[in-house]
Amino acid sequence: MKKIIKQSVFAITVMMTIISCGVQKVNSPKDDLIGTWQMCNAAGEVEENLYGNKNQIRYKIISSDKFTLIDLNSKHKQVLNSFVGSYTIDKDVYTEHILYTNSNFNTLLGDTFSYKYKIEDDLLTIEGIGNPYNEIWKKVE
Repeated sequence: MKKIIKQSVFAITVMMTIISCGVQKVNSPKDDLIGTWQMCNAAGEVEENLYGNKNQIRYKIISSDKFTLIDLNSKHKQVLNSFVGSYTIDKDVYTEHILYTNSNFNTLLGDTFSYKYKIEDDLLTIEGIGNPYNEIWKKVE
């Protein structure tokens, strides 16, 4: 139980830090990515049963130089998984480098994942390059 509480406190602290720091407007390709995104299904509808797990949702929070990915159980108000890292953009390729994670995913520490991405209206579509992750995210305002 202490482990879950510590992980929850860490994830909430990271999220609050990102939100409280604010974002300065700089003309760069990152501008459209900056914000909070919630994972969607193929139809662009917010996904509330992530990977078939009832009440599981996923958020990706992107600041000017870091990203945070958080899996939550909305019914029990629990943080299930979290990742924090840096990212880069080169034209239409978004690359994440995982710097921190909870103990469930220690094997991913230091890993890098690249995606072709596009943004249309409030939807972010990413297509894995050398990895199987193809996802759609809806911007949360």
